[in-house]
Amino acid sequence: KNTIKEYLALKYDEYKYNKQYRNTCLIEKKIKKFKRKYVSYFNIIELNDLNEKFDIFVSGSDQIWADTAEPELFPFFMQDFVEDNKLKISYAVSVGIKKYNLHNENIVKELLRGFDFLSVREHSSQNALSQYTNKKITIACDPVLLLEPLNWKKLSGRKKLRGRYIFCYFLSNNKWYYDKLSVINKALNVTVYIFQKDGLTEGQDGHIRINSCSPTDFLNYICNAEFVVTDSYHATLFSIIFKRPFNVFERFKNSSDNMQNGRIQYILDKLGLMQYYISQESEIVMNEYSYEKINKKIEIFTKESIDFLQNALEGRK
Repeated sequence: KNTIKEYLALKYDEYKYNKQYRNTCLIEKKIKKFKRKYVSYFNIIELNDLNEKFDIFVSGSDQIWADTAEPELFPFFMQDFVEDNKLKISYAVSVGIKKYNLHNENIVKELLRGFDFLSVREHSSQNALSQYTNKKITIACDPVLLLEPLNWKKLSGRKKLRGRYIFCYFLSNNKWYYDKLSVINKALNVTVYIFQKDGLTEGQDGHIRINSCSPTDFLNYICNAEFVVTDSYHATLFSIIFKRPFNVFERFKNSSDNMQNGRIQYILDKLGLMQYYISQESEIVMNEYSYEKINKKIEIFTKESIDFLQNALEGRK
């Protein structure tokens, strides 16, 4: 009996691994197709040639200055390859931690000296970097907010999922998510689609799992959803851009040294939407969303961010 159980367990693990591997390959294929169509980029082996081609270098955005995320690329994202006579700018970067480890502290201090203009996307990153430099650090909005919603809608294309639905985009597999989700689904009584990297059993609670999601699929599913449930910063931003009702779940405990909650909390507080930030202990909130007021706040924030970027690109202190 034990031998049969071990054999079946091994085969099930192989099945899960193979399925996950196929899904990963499919996602990578979709991303490569998107990059070929929309993104121009240089290979990392061409770094030394870039100083001959460009006068201004901008690091942005997201958690590129979190040394734990991509340790080998961390100095690169802080422009260690850029010559001193070039204009160096950071735009809406995020640190994601309270403090760097001892090894990276000296690297950060040294590389920050070379920047002419610094901007981050939330207070926690501003506080973290202020420990290593006396330079002014501006808070700027995520660049996805700088583009008009109509452009994102065009990119998302025609509706892909039928009928009314809740779209869930989860980066973590916290079990309490599904208790909260059941409250939302009970109120709306529509189909639930879930994209999650791993940990979700097919057909759990009657939900439909989406196994692969391209950048345009991501936009499309949010744009046409009846309601969005997520623990993702960018899924939250696009819910706001597309004026979708949403709840964003607390992915990490605030007591953690990992400060990835900071960027979500900052933008929600900035736009007056903190009531839709849901922890394990709090209740689901589905009341009316006043997007007219929200859009006015976004307009002010984006103008401030564009002004910063224009001044930086023109070298105006």
